[in-house]
Amino acid sequence: MLYIESCANLIAETIGLQKVKDKAKIKKLVEEVKVPEFRPRQDAKIVVDPKAEEEKKQEDNASADDFAILDELKKQLDVTHIGVKSSDFHPADFEKDDDTNYHIDYIHAAA
Repeated sequence: MLYIESCANLIAETIGLQKVKDKAKIKKLVEEVKVPEFRPRQDAKIVVDPKAEEEKKQEDNASADDFAILDELKKQLDVTHIGVKSSDFHPADFEKDDDTNYHIDYIHAAA
């Protein structure tokens, strides 16, 4: 719960939204989130020899399909549908001694 609270509040701060500190409200919001069931990819490959895999990567060149995949991923990262533009994001100054800014909370929860 600390991870969600601190991460959400850090993001809110960077886009100028009010922080939510009410743990009961956060818990209620988390309970409403519908997480889809995990289904592993059928075409996933497990790397047995990392050296061979690295050599193969160096030999490969990006194809048109690779660029199509990248374009699709960029579209998925688009946040304009929720009323946020990239210009709305502002960096936060890291301050370890301020217990109200969620910086250390996030580091602790993510560790």
